[in-house]
Amino acid sequence: MNEIYLNTKKFFIVIIIFLFLEILSFLTWYYPLINNFIFILIVLTTLIITWKNLNYGLLIASGELMVGSFGYLFNIELFSQTISWRMFIWAIIMLVWLKDFVLNYKKTIYIYKQNKKILYAFFILLLFLLFSILNGLLKNEKLDIALDANGWFYLFLLFPWLLFDKKYLNDLWNLILSALAWLFFKTSIILYLFSHNFTTLNNYIYNWTRDFRLGEITFAGGNFWRIFMQSHIFALFILTVLIYLLWIIYKDNLSKTQILPISIFMFFSLAVVLMSYSRSFWLALVLILVSLFIYFLFNKTGKKTITVILNFVIVFLLALSLIFIIVKFPWPQVDSSQTDLFVSRLKNPASEAAGNSRLNQFVPLLLAIKQSPFLGSGFGTKVTYKSTDPRIMSLGEEYAANYSTYAFELGYLDIWLKIGLFGLLVYFLFIYRVIERTILTAKPLAIAFTFGFMTILITNLTTPYLNHPLGIGIIFWLLAISNKNETA
Repeated sequence: MNEIYLNTKKFFIVIIIFLFLEILSFLTWYYPLINNFIFILIVLTTLIITWKNLNYGLLIASGELMVGSFGYLFNIELFSQTISWRMFIWAIIMLVWLKDFVLNYKKTIYIYKQNKKILYAFFILLLFLLFSILNGLLKNEKLDIALDANGWFYLFLLFPWLLFDKKYLNDLWNLILSALAWLFFKTSIILYLFSHNFTTLNNYIYNWTRDFRLGEITFAGGNFWRIFMQSHIFALFILTVLIYLLWIIYKDNLSKTQILPISIFMFFSLAVVLMSYSRSFWLALVLILVSLFIYFLFNKTGKKTITVILNFVIVFLLALSLIFIIVKFPWPQVDSSQTDLFVSRLKNPASEAAGNSRLNQFVPLLLAIKQSPFLGSGFGTKVTYKSTDPRIMSLGEEYAANYSTYAFELGYLDIWLKIGLFGLLVYFLFIYRVIERTILTAKPLAIAFTFGFMTILITNLTTPYLNHPLGIGIIFWLLAISNKNETA
């Protein structure tokens, strides 16, 4: 498994870069006067690096996804609209890809011909997306359509990702592990600060996180706080990858020197998933664990599977213990008597606002889908339901009881509503073609990434990721893992 070699030097360099970017982001929020200057500097740096090498741009895009959540780590106001760094990264990559395409036309076409099954499915999907935009324009608000369809444009990065040079695969892997470690440290620090009531600092962190849409920080009871970032989905993905790789090491009797680092990163992943306090993540974790262990047993590796399970249980207990240690750390002194927090979280999904709102969306979405089940109702289509979201309820009881929106947590129903059943099936075909190519490589990391992507498919049931750059980005990683391209 040479492709998963951890380069310690690169690992720490990337973590320092993430720390530097987070500090810069906070400063642009705290000192708005420097925001435009910093944003332009970040964008120009991105352009220079990507212009030098398109692969570097794709690595930047991956790193930004893992720490940027909705993409507004850096942002700027243009024509009364907030434009994010992610949007500029997308535009820069597409620009450089176009330049490289013109300069290397024959080689690029050759590579695309090797991926014609994926591209055929992609072009058919584009037709459905285009139809849904036009369909929406006939009956929905233009701004709603633009905001609703915005995430799908990330799919165009398929063209440069198909050209990803396999020589940079190890850099991608090191970037992923570095970003995971950063997510762990950042989430742990925020949990500590909020559970120990550093009021002034917490106010700054909360407002910066909220204003730049980096995540959600909410009180959960006792001295526990829910620290949820949309980018935490990558921790769940990586955890699945690492469990599979651990099994491969035991099954094939490979060098045991990799067990400790894999276990450490499993610890990081599990801690982040638990601190996210997301039932959607927990459900996906349980289902993927069952799937993995059935797969392991099906391959007649009973003793090896038991070893992997024991390893996982130990890491899980350590991660759970860490959370309680962070919350109950005796400086400054805190009073926390709630020890059944995670169990209580599972008892009744409908008892909490998020779970209740999801349930309330279900029937109205199905009724809306019935109006145009096969071709969809177009982007920007709104559905009215009763919301129990505290932020919406604060605007008035009657407003919350008849809340109308085009954004829904039930991911597959959201896609079905907008692009129809045929469009959804074509999207599944596109995903299938990507997975098919990935599995055919038969490399451990490729199979591991495929299992990891299953967590996205499961999570999308209750939290939308497949119509968002965060989920689409992982599809591109599957392509990167199986790429055979290499610059001469």
